[in-house]
Amino acid sequence: MPLVYSFNVLFGPFLLVVIICIDYLLKYNTDVIQRRIFVSCLIMTLLAIVCDFINQALAGQDGQTVQTALYIVNTLYYIFQVGAMYVTVVFLDYISYKNMKRLKTIIIIVAAINLAHIIALLLNLQWGFYFFFTNRNEFMYGDKYFIRLLISYLPFILDIIDLLLSYKNISVYHISLIFIIIILSSAGYTLSFIVNNTPLLWICSASCLLALYLFIMRIDAKFDVLTGIGNKYLFYEFIDRLNRQSGKQSWSIAMLDIDDFRRINNTYGHIEGDNALRNVALTIKGCIRDSDLVVRYGNDEFILAIQSEYDIDRLVERIQQAIHDHNEKSDRAYKLKLSYGYGTFLTHSEQNINDFLAQIEKLMCGQKNVERKSKDRRSK
Repeated sequence: MPLVYSFNVLFGPFLLVVIICIDYLLKYNTDVIQRRIFVSCLIMTLLAIVCDFINQALAGQDGQTVQTALYIVNTLYYIFQVGAMYVTVVFLDYISYKNMKRLKTIIIIVAAINLAHIIALLLNLQWGFYFFFTNRNEFMYGDKYFIRLLISYLPFILDIIDLLLSYKNISVYHISLIFIIIILSSAGYTLSFIVNNTPLLWICSASCLLALYLFIMRIDAKFDVLTGIGNKYLFYEFIDRLNRQSGKQSWSIAMLDIDDFRRINNTYGHIEGDNALRNVALTIKGCIRDSDLVVRYGNDEFILAIQSEYDIDRLVERIQQAIHDHNEKSDRAYKLKLSYGYGTFLTHSEQNINDFLAQIEKLMCGQKNVERKSKDRRSK
């Protein structure tokens, strides 16, 4: 392939990935794990494109030094290119399940596969079974090149199997994204192998990364920037996912509200009010499990959802105690206090989620009124 043509074709995907990377790094993001995984994927893709361009620049030139450089560059190319694909698998799994135990297992499996692939590539330098170069330094497939194909297509197979086994546990949008990534990536690999034209692979890969980035933007819209926890949109998506699952499920849902929040804002300023919201969100988050859900539902209202098999009374008491401990350690002029109401929500029933929320909000307001009257009596 002429060098100028190769540059023109590769520069587009390279520039797109660079723009995505810069914009993402400049963007405020509360999910550190998501950031690390996606940035790793972007960097590996950029390095693979650079290696591919160097390979195109050196291919066909004479000399032993050039051949040595070609072996090194192509080995690095396959490491980064396949690595980026598997990091994409890790990313898709993480954003779909947000399960740290599952994530660690996936990372171990991916690391083992990539380590085996790297070992195969290093052995290839000696025996040329994966790929090799002729005396004129022309690239040739080895008789064991199918190893690369198996490793490259394995993530798609794993994604499809996982999707079939657990499609009810993830959102429709997640499913659509996974299928888009599978179709684009597999099409890129297939076309690049059939016509021996890697730019087709990078066009598809860049499109995949763009789809992932647009998805990240949509995910971030479901999280509250101030507190770092979910927002109302995430809560209703959670309820929708529960209702799509087969069988009835019982969840304890609590609504919590910061007492005298308006007074905190009016007396100490909105910056201090923001600090109060952050402190409450961090306190609640520190008391719950990974499987529980907490969102900022309104201005100073939070919603907590746990499976009914766990004791909601005990959890609320633990949160109240954690708030008390925070007040004892804090040197702020005000004390944080929460009012709450809770009940049991049953999926696949005639119970409407909005009616249910109105019910527990009424309980919360009732408790708040009792506390206010008690406080007024003590002040007299």
